[in-house]
Amino acid sequence: MSDVLGDRTARVIAGQNIWDELTPLLKPYSRSITAAVAYVGGEASTVLDLQRGSAIIVDADRRTVRAGSTDPRVLLAWVKAGVKVYSLKGLHAKMILAEAVGTEHDAFAVIGSANLSQSSATRLFESVALADGECLDEVRAALIEWKSAATPLKLADLEHLIEQFGIDRTASPDVDDDDEAGIEPDDEELAEPDIGAERSSRPTVIHLCPVDRDVKLTEEAEARADELSEKYGIVDSLDYQIDILSRDGEESVKYDTDEYIVLVDGTKTGSPRRNGGVSEPGRLVHTYLDSFAFPPRRYYYLLVQRSEFAVSVPDIESAFEPLGERPDFRGKCVRERFVDALLGLWPDLEYKETSPLQLHPKAGRS
Repeated sequence: MSDVLGDRTARVIAGQNIWDELTPLLKPYSRSITAAVAYVGGEASTVLDLQRGSAIIVDADRRTVRAGSTDPRVLLAWVKAGVKVYSLKGLHAKMILAEAVGTEHDAFAVIGSANLSQSSATRLFESVALADGECLDEVRAALIEWKSAATPLKLADLEHLIEQFGIDRTASPDVDDDDEAGIEPDDEELAEPDIGAERSSRPTVIHLCPVDRDVKLTEEAEARADELSEKYGIVDSLDYQIDILSRDGEESVKYDTDEYIVLVDGTKTGSPRRNGGVSEPGRLVHTYLDSFAFPPRRYYYLLVQRSEFAVSVPDIESAFEPLGERPDFRGKCVRERFVDALLGLWPDLEYKETSPLQLHPKAGRS
C-alpha cells in the first residue's frame, strides 16, 4: 500500500492549487514517472519534476502547438534531460503513474482533470484521485497502449515545433504566451483601465453578428474569459467587460485581431431578432478553437466598453435609413459613414484616433 495513501487505497484532492500538494508528493518519483497529460504549459517543469528514467505523453500535434496549447520548449528541456517524450494527437487524458522507488516510496497513480499548466496550478478548480492496488495494472496497460500509438519526439522535431509555437493563436500584443490555447496568467498585478487616458483606437471595421444567447459555453471557454478579465484588470470594472462570440466548425469565420464586433440578439438560424438587443462594439483580443468539441467550436473574446445607452435592432435600422441602405446583420461595415452611424448609437463611448487599447500590468511585483 502506498505511503502516499496511508491506510487507504484511494483518496481525492480537489479545489484550487491542488498542485501545491501533488508536486511534493511526486517529487521523490522524478525518475520513475510515466505520465499522459494532454496540454503542457510553459511552467510545467516547476509543477512536475521529470528526470532521466521518466516518460510523458502529450498532445504536441502541429495544430495544437501552433494554437499555443502545448509548449515545445518545455518538451525540449525534458528530452535534453533524458526524459522520453511522446506525442499522441487527440490525447485529452491527465494520468500519472509513479512507480515504486526503493522500499520507501510505493507505487501510486494520479487520475483527474489537471493539466501541467499555471492556470491549473493556481486558478482553476481541479480534482484528482490518487489510487494504488489493482488499478495500477490498468493504468500501466493504458499508458503502454498510448505510447505504442504515439510518436517519440526527438530534438530536431521539437526545434521545428518551437518555430511553430503559438503562431495561429489570436491574441493582442499585451497578452502573454499561454497554455491550452488560452491565457497563462503571470505574476504581475494588472492596472485598472483608464478610459480617459487609455482608450482603444477608433474602429474602422465593425462586424454585425447575430448570436443565439442560449448557446451554452463550456467551462473551459468561460475560464478563458475570466483569465482575460484578470489579464486586462477589469474583473471588478464597471466600464469594461469580456463578451464571447462562438461559431461551430474549424473553418468558421476568422476575424482579425483588433477588429470590432457588435453582437446582436439572434435566432438559432443566425437571423437578428426583430426587437433584439445589441451589445456595444467589442474589440477582438483573443480566439480559441475547441477542437475536441463536436462539431469543433471557435470562440472569439471581445473587450467591450460599457455604455449607458441601450441599443436594439430597430435603432440600427433607423441609423442606416438616412444613408439609404439597410444594415447587413451578417456582414461588416467598412465605409466611414456607416461606421459613424453605428458608433453614434453609443455617444458616451470614446476612442483614440491612433493606438489601440493599452492596459498595462503594474510594475514592482516579481
